[in-house]
Amino acid sequence: MYTSNLKIKEGFTSYATTPLGGEYKMFIEESKDGPMDLFATAYNGCVSMCAKGYFVRAYGLKDLAVETELKVDYDNKEIVANVYVDRTEEELSSKDREGVLENIKLRCKVSHLLSDELDIQYNILPLEK
Repeated sequence: MYTSNLKIKEGFTSYATTPLGGEYKMFIEESKDGPMDLFATAYNGCVSMCAKGYFVRAYGLKDLAVETELKVDYDNKEIVANVYVDRTEEELSSKDREGVLENIKLRCKVSHLLSDELDIQYNILPLEK
């Protein structure tokens, strides 16, 4: 189970804590990160860790760099995750791409909570150096 405690005192600045000691601050202001930014960051972290986890399990690549650009289009119900992996196009086989996608489907708990109405696209790409 996951839990969070949150307090709002002045304005709409919220302070959340987790049982493991995590502390998070969110705003509802145009000029600062708010709840959707925190969601996108959490989802991006989940996708990125699952992508890296595939390569650790398949090849033992613990130091492999992974960079993910996640775009959440709330109005159009679309999400695009471009997952860049420190592999060349030749090293990044279709088996690896499918393995990453299967690992995300299996292990990304954030994605398990998303609506079926969303159009979600994952692109597994080589990291440009």
